[in-house]
Amino acid sequence: MLYEDAPRVPLNRDVEFIEDYVSLMRLRLSGREAIINIDLGDHDSASVPLLLFIPLVENAFKYGVDATDDTPIDIDIRAEAGSVVCTTTNAYNPAATGVKRQSSGIGLANLRRRLTLIYSGKASLTTSSDGHIYKAILRIPI
Repeated sequence: MLYEDAPRVPLNRDVEFIEDYVSLMRLRLSGREAIINIDLGDHDSASVPLLLFIPLVENAFKYGVDATDDTPIDIDIRAEAGSVVCTTTNAYNPAATGVKRQSSGIGLANLRRRLTLIYSGKASLTTSSDGHIYKAILRIPI
């Protein structure tokens, strides 16, 4: 995917990349459950920006495996009412996140910039945490 020439790809290709990434991470997790739900409906060939969803998926694994509880990493990608929604949910440990935040923290900022450049306010990224669970929701028009 990294060597693709086109700035956009069919949605099903981007989702296949995510499924492969999740399969690889499952091998690494040894015990942490990762759930992935995909429902593209009739929109599997819709054109989306290349690798737009992967920062959320990477973050779910990066931060979700450091949590002390065994909450599964949950990834849900679905097409609905003219948009694609990618929701990630993972356990959240604020203490471990603080250490990681010092060394990185540009993934979501870059994603927000990409959304602004590509969609000019027509896409949204919301994040929330209750102190134990972190949730990110990305909604893009198709």
